[in-house]
Parts: sequence; structure tokens; C-alpha cells
Amino acid sequence: MTCTRLNQQGSILMEALLGLGCLLPAILILCEVYRREVYQVVLAHITCMEVRELAFGESPLKVQERIREFLRSSLGKEASIFWERQTQVAGYRVTDPQILRQRLLGRKPGLVSERWLRYPQLASFSFRKGRKHHQEILKRCLYPLS
Repeated sequence: MTCTRLNQQGSILMEALLGLGCLLPAILILCEVYRREVYQVVLAHITCMEVRELAFGESPLKVQERIREFLRSSLGKEASIFWERQTQVAGYRVTDPQILRQRLLGRKPGLVSERWLRYPQLASFSFRKGRKHHQEILKRCLYPLS
């Protein structure tokens, strides 16, 4: 009787360990997906906020200060790390329809802002040519009324 009871407890323990082995990678993947989505939303917002305010004639220094205030309010203490990692790729005016089509920006010409972010992943994984340690996000925003 006690042997059967020990076998049942052992099988429950094994099931729990196997379940935990599947649950931990799933939680890690979900955390990484959530983190990427937060970064994408923040990067899209600051890119569009920048191009919109520059189109309305704000000074670049004031725009940068507003972006930093937004980052502090949305990301907290991670804002300074985010600010250092992301870079402004370009801020330029597009009038050529060919460039608009190539960059998937729309049809109307206007002021464009591009920002790029590269950040380390929570865990690395194998990729075609080695291991992938970082994620990269590129956001573009066109403000056609400028």
C-alpha cells in the first residue's frame, strides 16, 4: 500500500517538474514579446510626436525635451537606457513618390522621421548564422501636412 502511495507521489512530482519545464520557457517568451511590443509602441509614439511637432515649427531642442519627458512618464527608470539605445536615423523631407513607395510611407510627400532601437534580449537563441542576442526595431513616421 505504501509503495503505491509513493509511486503516486513520485508521478505527481514528475508531472509537476515536466509542467514547470514547459511553463518557464513559455513565460520567458511571453515576457520578451510583451517587452518588444512596449518598445514598439513607445518608439512609434516618439517618432510621430517628433515629426508632427517639427512640422508645426517647434524647435528641435524643445521636441527632444518633450520626448524625454514622455519616456520618463511611460518607462520610468528605464527611460534613460531607452534614450541611449535608440538613435534617430533620419529626419528629412520626402517629395519623390518612388522613395515613398520604397519605404512604404504612403503617397503624399512630407516630413519623415526614422528611429532605430537595438536592445538585448532576455535570452539568446540559435539563428541561421550563430546566436541571436539582440532585437532591432525601425519605426518611420510620415507627416504629409508639412
